[in-house]
Parts: sequence; C-alpha cells; structure tokens
Amino acid sequence: MSPPSSISDSELEVLKVLWGRDTGSVRAIHDSLQADGKEWAYNTVQTLLNRLANKGFVSTELKGRAVEYTVVATRDDLVRQQLDGIANKICDGSPVPLVQSLIEGRNFSSVELRDLRKLLDELETDSQGGTEKS
Repeated sequence: MSPPSSISDSELEVLKVLWGRDTGSVRAIHDSLQADGKEWAYNTVQTLLNRLANKGFVSTELKGRAVEYTVVATRDDLVRQQLDGIANKICDGSPVPLVQSLIEGRNFSSVELRDLRKLLDELETDSQGGTEKS
C-alpha cells in the first residue's frame, strides 16, 4: 500500500473516524464527526471522502443509492509512509536520525524498552541472514 504522502488535517480527521468503524456512508461519517464536535457540512465530508478515495486511502462501493467508504490504509500504513517521507525529505533518506529523534528524551516503560530491544534484535538477525521474524 503506498498512497500519496500528502494528507490534509481535515482528511486525517475523516480517516480517523473510518479507522474506528472500518466502513461507513457519508451520512454515518458526518454524524460521527458532528458527535466529535466538528461542524462540517455534509458536502464537505463527502468531498473529503472523495479526496481520500482518489488518494487511495479508502475504497468506495455503491450500496443501493448510497456510496459506502471502506478504509484501505491502516494507521500503521500512514505512520510508516509519513515517517519515510520525513526521512527522505529531511534526513537524506536515512531513518537513523529520525528514529534517534523519536527515542531520545522520552520516558519508556520497561515493557516498551523490552519491545524496542526485541525489535532491534529481530532486525539485526534478519539483516545477518538469520531466521525471519515472527
């Protein structure tokens, strides 16, 4: 999955609603956004959903007279894509300065540190031609 890297704040708000429900009509998503305090017009939500569909973040399917939107890009997909874009744009393609910046100065729990160590160990094993990670 590799949708374009640009996503507006408004599109992200709509995508967050879809991540919580996986699928929905313009009406259902509009209602969810209104319940969250967004006073956007129905047509605005419809435009944002159509932009997300054009960018490949959601798919569409006609259900009767209504279009149903289904999320295609997961939160992890978007995070990975955005961070890759930052690494390419600011760090000359190297993820190391980006990862260091994300980690330094943070307070991690012992469980989070264990998980990070495990991930690094798995990456090291994979890069040395070892077994695949589970």
